[in-house]
Amino acid sequence: MSDRPRVEKALETDDLDDWESRAVRGGAIVLGSQVAQFAIGLASTVVLARLLTPSDFGVVAMAGIVVGVLLNLKDFGLGLAIPQHARIEHADLSELFWWSLAYTTGLAVLCAAAGPGLAWFFHEPLLIPITAWLAVALWLSGLVNIPIGLLRRQMRFGAISWVNVAATLCGASAAIGLALAGWGLWSLVAQQFVHLSVHALAIALIAGFRPARMNRKDARPTPAALKRFGGETTAVRVLNEIADQLDRILVGRLAGASALGLYQMSHRWSTLPALQLLVPLKEVAVTTFSRLRDDPPRYRAATREAFTAVLSLVLPVLAYLLADAHVVIPTLLGSAWSEAIPIFRLLALAAFLGCASRLMIWVYLAEARTSDRLRFTLIARPVSMLLVAAGVPYGAIGIATGYAVGRGVVAVANVVHACANSPLRAGDFTAAAARPVCAALLGAGGVGLAGAESSGVIHLLSNGAIFSLSYIACWLAIPGGLPRARRSLAWLRTGR
Repeated sequence: MSDRPRVEKALETDDLDDWESRAVRGGAIVLGSQVAQFAIGLASTVVLARLLTPSDFGVVAMAGIVVGVLLNLKDFGLGLAIPQHARIEHADLSELFWWSLAYTTGLAVLCAAAGPGLAWFFHEPLLIPITAWLAVALWLSGLVNIPIGLLRRQMRFGAISWVNVAATLCGASAAIGLALAGWGLWSLVAQQFVHLSVHALAIALIAGFRPARMNRKDARPTPAALKRFGGETTAVRVLNEIADQLDRILVGRLAGASALGLYQMSHRWSTLPALQLLVPLKEVAVTTFSRLRDDPPRYRAATREAFTAVLSLVLPVLAYLLADAHVVIPTLLGSAWSEAIPIFRLLALAAFLGCASRLMIWVYLAEARTSDRLRFTLIARPVSMLLVAAGVPYGAIGIATGYAVGRGVVAVANVVHACANSPLRAGDFTAAAARPVCAALLGAGGVGLAGAESSGVIHLLSNGAIFSLSYIACWLAIPGGLPRARRSLAWLRTGR
């Protein structure tokens, strides 16, 4: 109980008078940690892609169809709900902890129980022990649902970010070591198990949260309100995860583990730029935006600056990968992965279009409009799933095409819907996105016109330089480029 006074003291300063200074530190730290995680992920994937086969990756991806969904549901939205609430006490967090523990235990049991069904569906017996091991890791990671929400509430983004880096490094090291020792696909399972376990242990130690004992008569109104927020957020995640996994389910079922391995690797690397930057920066942005939502002019200005800044980082990476995929894939992963090139291009296009939807999540969460988001998802996700299903007759390429088209359709509808009942306007988003979109497309065009005949690392360096120069020149050439660049860099450095 020695940590309880420290935790309660932090909770007593819910107005966080110094939140702006914490946001300043948070934006730069999160960005730096993401660069580190990206480098670790890139290096480990390059090594593992040469030590393992597409089939190894495909089998683990089959388990990930269930495990990945449950991992995204494990915190029940409480990690975002806790920072949102105006006032919260230690007793509220304790009640939420015990409820969350029961919830996560149920998810872990469900994960393990899904193993036989997956083994039957994909004709792969190894999925039974794989899901059992990952169920244990899922349960361990769920123990820190409340502590990580507390850290976000205190805007301790630096602590969260560097724990993520350490967990990524430990998982990657374990995977490479076991792959070199001949463990095959089990090295990939170990990577996830070690990553989740290290992350859970470190967050628990840093947060210093110790739950109090509770009983039924201690039920309080604040946890009930947070559960409603979390329930609506989780319902949206369920629909999104099912829709996002449908393409991989179809590829794995129809084409087998090797084809799914190629598809999964393409999906991972096409979405990595967005995941590495947009998802972690969401914690900083949503916490900051939620404190500005009662001041519409400042709120609109903050969101426009944030959108321009993050899109200026993410979109050029995706545009370059799309334009130069025919060299990026074999150079980084090896010739065994060359069949993934056309799939990778389609999924990179989907990720490019899908950035708009990811940013609209910031709007829904900052404005506490989880019900609005749920209603939209109930309509939009079935449409995107139908488009994926329409591509089945054309194999993995057709499925990827349907996925990309669905992403584009949902993105446009999402911007319109999210801005309809918000101080933010669709025109604000369009204005924020126009500069990075135009510059990214021109950069890709510059790579295409260059037509460099070199290959491998030399090609990547030369075309990367051509793309970067074209992108920066276009970004700055649009009127107001230099002042806008300064503001975008300031947001990335400070988070506001």
